[in-house]
Amino acid sequence: MSFERVTTTVHGTELVARVGGSGPGLLLLHGFPQTHEAWRHVAPELARSLGHETVAVAGHDRGALVAVLAALDRPDAVTRLAVLDVLPALDLWHSLHGTAGVFAFHLFLLAHPAPLPETMLAAAPDAFFGHFLDTWTLVPDAIPAEVRARYLAAGRRSIDAVRADYRASAGVDLEHDRADRRAGRTVAAPTLALWQDPGDAELPFDPGAVWACWAPDLTTGVVAGGHFLPEEAPEIVTEALRRHLAR
Repeated sequence: MSFERVTTTVHGTELVARVGGSGPGLLLLHGFPQTHEAWRHVAPELARSLGHETVAVAGHDRGALVAVLAALDRPDAVTRLAVLDVLPALDLWHSLHGTAGVFAFHLFLLAHPAPLPETMLAAAPDAFFGHFLDTWTLVPDAIPAEVRARYLAAGRRSIDAVRADYRASAGVDLEHDRADRRAGRTVAAPTLALWQDPGDAELPFDPGAVWACWAPDLTTGVVAGGHFLPEEAPEIVTEALRRHLAR
């Protein structure tokens, strides 16, 4: 299956996508610190075309938060939602207190005003981005060396975008989540939430309970492996998405 590289400009920002397949639209959104290659195993199996009036949206990590906003803001356009290993900003920040927040140190660092975070990232970008690629992965060789190198190259080019994204997480994203919560807004589309099996680690939150507050029509699943589900467990993710899209 081949995918065509396409670009489009939205509100002055150029967006890049890979398009292929046929049938109902499915939009796959990657997360931090990756690129579209995060879906390289799953996309060929679920190849669908974009450009439809309605679309199913699946996102991993930060991409999943974009997917949630799309489902909340455009319930007429989003037919299915899938979120992989992430929590909404409001619930994530609420859970990070005491030593439970140590694993998410980057959230606090990148939320600081310029120029300190940018200066630190620019000094050792490969060490910073590589830390997450290495420590968040539990399946050996899930991210091959050549893919890891491309992720690091993309990270070096995207420092400004990364810091803007995480500052938004501690700012406007929180404002939007609070407004949605106060208004009682929830996702109308059937929603699939998958997260990594924490093993013996005690999470400072209950992912299923969190997502049930945002998506009443919810299916959940726990996947063995690390954070990068589409790369560490592509067969499981593909099958879960297939079942979800067929509902």
